[in-house]
Amino acid sequence: MANCGNCAGGLRQARGRHAYVEGGLPFIMLLNVVLLQCVACAGTIAVLPDARLLTAPIAEALLLLRAKLPGAAIRYLRKAMSMTADELAFLLGSTRIQVSRWENDHVKMNGVTELKFRTEVADKLLPAAATDASRIKNQIVEIVTRGLEDTPMSQITIDAAPYYVQPFDLPPIESRTRVAK
Repeated sequence: MANCGNCAGGLRQARGRHAYVEGGLPFIMLLNVVLLQCVACAGTIAVLPDARLLTAPIAEALLLLRAKLPGAAIRYLRKAMSMTADELAFLLGSTRIQVSRWENDHVKMNGVTELKFRTEVADKLLPAAATDASRIKNQIVEIVTRGLEDTPMSQITIDAAPYYVQPFDLPPIESRTRVAK
């Protein structure tokens, strides 16, 4: 049986909620995440699905926000597209310094730039087979043209269970052995 790294107590597997701070998005709450909980000290370790599999559902949720994208979301989406700040700046007709200002929440994107950014993200990150890309693009245009709210970021919830490759990506705790030190 596996043991806790803090107190050497036994671990049990559970499912629960986890803020996605690993992706730089603490306002994304993942549901049904595998949690390894220590029975002695109550410490918890989240076992997350492959981050690449979470990209499309997170991107879709962010693209359909009725609020202006926060800097953390812009950075996450830029990195998910495997773009540098210079490449994003070129794509949007801006500068690397302006991209930095957006990503660090010093200024917000204007409406036209945010529309272009969101549609580029939809083209690059949402698989055409898995989602109705034209429907999402139409929703993006409608959201942005009606005017984006300049409000604080509210929590977004995403069910993580479907994104584990196998049921929870790890064997039951009882079948794993402790590695000798």
